[in-house]
Amino acid sequence: MRLIIFFGLATQFTTAQIPPAIGPEKYSSQGYCTTPQTVHDCYVTYLEKYGIHSGPYYLPGFDRLDLQLKNMPLTNICRDFDDLMVCLRLVSFDCISIPVFERFTQWYGKVNEEAVAYVQNHAFFEYACGIGKAEFLANHDCLSRAFTTQSLTQRINQCLPTDADMCTRAMSAVECVKGSLSVLCSPSAGSAACAAATNIAQRAQEVSPMCIQEMNLRCSTPSVWRWVALIVTLFFTFLL
Repeated sequence: MRLIIFFGLATQFTTAQIPPAIGPEKYSSQGYCTTPQTVHDCYVTYLEKYGIHSGPYYLPGFDRLDLQLKNMPLTNICRDFDDLMVCLRLVSFDCISIPVFERFTQWYGKVNEEAVAYVQNHAFFEYACGIGKAEFLANHDCLSRAFTTQSLTQRINQCLPTDADMCTRAMSAVECVKGSLSVLCSPSAGSAACAAATNIAQRAQEVSPMCIQEMNLRCSTPSVWRWVALIVTLFFTFLL
């Protein structure tokens, strides 16, 4: 353990170098990230908005940002996130990935949970503050209560089946999230959460682009609960 800590401290005193280009992962539709340093620099500025200071090479632990975001309204979060996206500009497509964030976060296990957390958070707000903003604002109170009880990533993990291939597991998970939040909040809330979960899977690059397309299709298709409600409404309307 001492050797690991010493190595981490020693690297902070070496000359800073811009990381080399990072290629796409197996299931990525992205190109090569040629400017990963931009991600670091933009996130340093973004974190400063919350009073979180970064070192010269590494971003701080994600839990500090997470604690701040949990106590803020979505409109304020999106204002700051929009500024981050302006800073990232074109690199936001090629460079927001786990391999890039692994270069700017510290970890000592087999999986860099810090990098995963940063990417998951970015993917969520990329949708919630982007094309899904209207739906999330319309269902803000209910979704906030639901995510306080159990976060979106926790819901995804709970919904994952164990005996299936990765694509089937991912599709089952987003449909499960969609169904549960459609009941708890509204069909539009369920669809919005489903789409956000799909964007997280896309950024994690764990399933193929074709699978992502199918997941998006299932998120946009009316859930079984909406059809049940419609059938029941029509049935009683007919009786009356």
